[in-house]
Amino acid sequence: MLFLAVTAGFLVENKREHYIEHKRARQYASTMLEDLKADNEALLSGIDMNQLIINKIDTLLFLYNPENKQTKTTGQLYYYGRHGIQFWHYVNKQVTLEQMKHSGTIRYFQNSFLENKFVALDKNISFIQYWENREAMFREQSLKYASSLFNYTVLKNIPYDPRMLEAAERSDNIDQQYRQFSYNFLKTSPPLSNDKFVNEYLNFCNLRLSLLKSKVKEYKNALSEMEKLMMVLKKEFHLN
Repeated sequence: MLFLAVTAGFLVENKREHYIEHKRARQYASTMLEDLKADNEALLSGIDMNQLIINKIDTLLFLYNPENKQTKTTGQLYYYGRHGIQFWHYVNKQVTLEQMKHSGTIRYFQNSFLENKFVALDKNISFIQYWENREAMFREQSLKYASSLFNYTVLKNIPYDPRMLEAAERSDNIDQQYRQFSYNFLKTSPPLSNDKFVNEYLNFCNLRLSLLKSKVKEYKNALSEMEKLMMVLKKEFHLN
């Protein structure tokens, strides 16, 4: 009888612990889902912004290619080249995942598939941080070109590309004004602070271009992992 009582007590306690761990796992899953939604939105924005920078630098390098016989203007250098000194960096929003890693509470999930997904996402984020750190080395150089190559009074009068504005600030009128400004400005030749830095800056942009493409690729990989993980968490824990 004593043995049966001890065994029954053990089973009840074990079931209780399992219930508590499942409840905690669901709480972690819920907060992680919110982190993933925030990260998902940030990465989509990051892909758009960095791809815009890539496209502008690509166009600049095409226009200033020595084999390109089209007329070159400093207006083109300002208009497309200003994006070479613009940066968009990813900020990791996976607070819950970091907390679970350090506290060991990932064990609450008791799901090897989910745990593998956590590891895969953490790996993707590490890859992003690697490329972000690499790109950070370009920032100091970009400040040099911002002051030694470009004339600030010209730069500040070039409006932002509407795609870089918040959705609430965009309008058909702004887009039309921007296109008209661009058409006229590209034909002009505003003065540079020092034109001896032009080739050096083009080399800088070319080097940064390959890095940006690698970074966007990792953004997309991480985004894919996040979307898969969100689907699994919603299904496993019946979350919205």
